[in-house]
Amino acid sequence: MSKEKHPNDFLADLPEGERIEMENELMDTAFENSYKILTKRTTLEELSKLKGLSPVSTILIYDPHEGVSDEVLEDLIGHFEDREEYEKCAELKKILDV
Repeated sequence: MSKEKHPNDFLADLPEGERIEMENELMDTAFENSYKILTKRTTLEELSKLKGLSPVSTILIYDPHEGVSDEVLEDLIGHFEDREEYEKCAELKKILDV
């Protein structure tokens, strides 16, 4: 069975280990970017204009045009809890509780 490749799947040609590492880095970037925007440390516009960042670096875990849901906030809190970044968890919990 031939594996059809999507034109936007830039990770498909990487060896599995490298692909998994890159996917993890992309997810970490998405969570960090989302945190920065939700805590008003930056805006999506500012983030996308930063020099030296690739367009991939502006990824988020939610659609900013639709707003953030409680589920997304809970996912963010869980992510930073796993990394023992409790100050970030506390800030996000305040946003969740509003």
